[in-house]
Amino acid sequence: MQQQQLQKQQQLSNSSSNNSTSSNSSSSSSNSNSNNSSSSIIATTTSAATAAAAATAAAAAAAATAAAAATAAAAASAATAASAATAAAAAAAAAAAAAAAVSYVNGAIPSLSALGSNKQTIA
Repeated sequence: MQQQQLQKQQQLSNSSSNNSTSSNSSSSSSNSNSNNSSSSIIATTTSAATAAAAATAAAAAAAATAAAAATAAAAASAATAASAATAAAAAAAAAAAAAAAVSYVNGAIPSLSALGSNKQTIA
């Protein structure tokens, strides 16, 4: 009878030991999975941050390119405006010269009415 009780106690002890080992193993596996999950989250976060930084750099480069294009367009527009102003000034000078030439010709050639007032009568 005592021997049976000892065997039962030993079996219970072994069973408890096995359950404890199994529980420890399960806990270890859970910790390992948790660590892997954390590493995955960190890697994903780092990857997202890197992608965001790359997108920001690309946006800054695009803005710089747009600004350079706008500056070049403004310079071209200013050059075009200066050219137009020069052409307008040249046209105005040509018009003034033409007006002066017409005025000179009108002054140099007397009108017929002016000639008629100076006529002499021959008797």
